[in-house]
Amino acid sequence: MRYGTHTHTHCHRRRTRQGHRPVCPVKLGYEWGYLYVAICPFTGDVYALFLSHLDKQCFTYFLEQLQLHLHAKGIDRALLIGDGATAHTSQHRSEQALLQWQKLPTACPEFNPAERFFE
Repeated sequence: MRYGTHTHTHCHRRRTRQGHRPVCPVKLGYEWGYLYVAICPFTGDVYALFLSHLDKQCFTYFLEQLQLHLHAKGIDRALLIGDGATAHTSQHRSEQALLQWQKLPTACPEFNPAERFFE
């Protein structure tokens, strides 16, 4: 998801002759962010984080934070369902005691409950 645009150089008021538009240098930049979401279809509980990248390090961080969230709610086991994207792998497998991962078949987004959540 891309969010926000900003101008790197500021354009202040300028005086020009009537009929002439002032020239002002503008450079648009984009900030990219990724929304990581875990949804419980039974309770409707949603846990989400905005992170800077879609990679293994951010996914590992998301799993660690999700595990803390689940511990706080008193949940001792959880099943995560997701596609087989390379970013959807964790560097550390210490979360296996609480989180179990189930990979969806290739090219089947209709099986993923999170895809229907964003419709």
